[in-house]
Amino acid sequence: MGKSEKIIDIVVKLRSNKEKVEPLPTGTLNIKINIPPVDTRSNSKVCYLVADYFGVEVEDVRVINGFQSQNKQVSLSI
Repeated sequence: MGKSEKIIDIVVKLRSNKEKVEPLPTGTLNIKINIPPVDTRSNSKVCYLVADYFGVEVEDVRVINGFQSQNKQVSLSI
């Protein structure tokens, strides 16, 4: 059986004291990370946290929109 794809809207808060994933009532995830927006490190961190939150491999999560924005969309293969 093949994997299905789910698109998730995300709002990223940078330079936070704690890293955490908070679901919002709208279905959007609010993700707080403790690193600055340098190169692709923040996108990689977002993918790692989303994968951990949903219990999937990091390779199954990718940013598809908002690469240089705090408002992102990620694709999750489940």
